[in-house]
Amino acid sequence: MFASIRFLMVAIVLFLGFANTASAQTEESNNRDFETWTGINLAIKLNEKFRLGIEEQLRLKNNSSETDQFFTQLNLRYAFLNKLTLGLGGRYGRDNDTNGKKQGYRTFFRYHLDLGYKQSLNRFSIKYRLRYQHKIRHGLQSSDKKIFHNTTRLKTSLSYNIRGWKFDPKISSEIFNGFITDEKNGFYKYRVSIGTDAKIGQKGRIDVFYRLEKPLRNFEVQTTKILGVNYSYSFD
Repeated sequence: MFASIRFLMVAIVLFLGFANTASAQTEESNNRDFETWTGINLAIKLNEKFRLGIEEQLRLKNNSSETDQFFTQLNLRYAFLNKLTLGLGGRYGRDNDTNGKKQGYRTFFRYHLDLGYKQSLNRFSIKYRLRYQHKIRHGLQSSDKKIFHNTTRLKTSLSYNIRGWKFDPKISSEIFNGFITDEKNGFYKYRVSIGTDAKIGQKGRIDVFYRLEKPLRNFEVQTTKILGVNYSYSFD
């Protein structure tokens, strides 16, 4: 009974967060951007505990009219104690800086460490993920100063398995907390998402989501709408 109530409370919190962001977006209809994120992920099950993945992703900004960034990411996940996972990942890519006097593509590298927890109740599934990430962003020229960002992220996801239906709904909420840097100290942005996924063939899966991203400090900065489509293939 207590677990059922907790699942219901999580669902309500996630829904209210999504509704609040959607309302803020409506009020700022002239100050927003639409991005598209597309990716391909290949996963290999090494054994019962370890899984390796490689991902290629392209992200477009300015109403999906120009490149924001593209990257390659490697992931390693370890499952233990039935419901817990540890993750390690590295991302290398280029992002397109279109602000300020110096504009152009900059190289970046980012690594992250994850701790995840998953539990199920009847047809509900809830996931928690705590992530620490460190990003190094190079300048346009070799003489430019490197920029370092340290961030912790907390994400909560809720999904429901509909009997006899392939496209199970999922909602999630994530908050970002920066530290050690002047630019992003403290909680600085959050995301709320709604989406679904479905199997394609025996080993493929497609994931589609709609996401809203909003800064927590400078509310004059635009709300970002994101449409994401990712294809995954597992070599299990």
